[in-house]
Amino acid sequence: MASPESLIEELFQQTEKYSQTTLEWLKLTILDTSVDLLISLFSSIVSWIFLGVSFFILSFGVALYLGDFFVKSYYGFFIVAGFYFIVGLICLFYLQRVVKKPMSELLIKKVLH
Repeated sequence: MASPESLIEELFQQTEKYSQTTLEWLKLTILDTSVDLLISLFSSIVSWIFLGVSFFILSFGVALYLGDFFVKSYYGFFIVAGFYFIVGLICLFYLQRVVKKPMSELLIKKVLH
């Protein structure tokens, strides 16, 4: 039969191994979550950049078309800018409530994965 001292020593060794394993698991979990979050963020940024450039070129084309339609090219740019101003005001007042909660929930889900 083992002495109580050796049993206590073995218990401490097992506790130390368990703590090290738990710490390593925690590090890997944090790394996995961080990498997943960064990759999602990077792909979203790249997608938004391409969409933004496409939207800019489309807006420029619409402004030129409207300018030709109204005879003066700068009229088209004023119309497009006015449209974006109105859309921006709507977004400023209403979109924050609509976007903030779903984006917060999405980010929390990603982090707590």
